Amino acid sequence: MALILFAWGINKQLDLQSMLTAVGKYYAHRDGWYEHRRVIQVSLIIGILLSMSVMISWFLFYMRAILKTNWLAVVGVSFLLMFVMVRATSFHHMDILINTTILGVRMNWVLELGGIVCIGYSALFSYKKNKMRID
Repeated sequence: MALILFAWGINKQLDLQSMLTAVGKYYAHRDGWYEHRRVIQVSLIIGILLSMSVMISWFLFYMRAILKTNWLAVVGVSFLLMFVMVRATSFHHMDILINTTILGVRMNWVLELGGIVCIGYSALFSYKKNKMRID
């Protein structure tokens, strides 16, 4: 989980998905397939979803022993991965979805900050639980 968060932090600081989008757009214009970009984008999203499904399945399988006590952290990582996937697609209708505001709260805040809060709360709860065992 720490590696996922570390990689996400690097991506957040360097804005790698924007760079990937810009490079893809450049090559699409240069090579003449910009008109067919939607097919490429949909294929990319399907590939990302399949990859994420395999990664989450693998993660849940190998972490099943601690899943009962750390389920909130898994939910938090899932929120963050969903947020990264949606941002990486850069479809306009996806941008509309995550920029939607409900009762003054934007949906991208719910996914991004909600995931971080879940992970932080799970870590704090786990720390307190382990500290009680030591004392």
